[in-house]
Amino acid sequence: MGKNMGKGFAVGKLSTRQIDTNKGKRVLIDGDGLRLIFGAKGKASWVLRTVKDGREYNIGLGSYPIITLSKARELVVQKKKEISN
Repeated sequence: MGKNMGKGFAVGKLSTRQIDTNKGKRVLIDGDGLRLIFGAKGKASWVLRTVKDGREYNIGLGSYPIITLSKARELVVQKKKEISN
């Protein structure tokens, strides 16, 4: 279950229910670098936050709910494999 970290963040393994009930937050963090970021108009996008060679990268994975939570998790695994090669 997610843990409220204040300042618009919720951290932990997400569920679809948590996403739907926490839309007032700015960022929901699933773990392993996966974040759901809400824009000013309430639209949400999946972002993978990762570091390679000391440099931070934010990789867009698509819009929620077009990209589901399970699909976003699959994309995290795929992108991390691509980055490590």
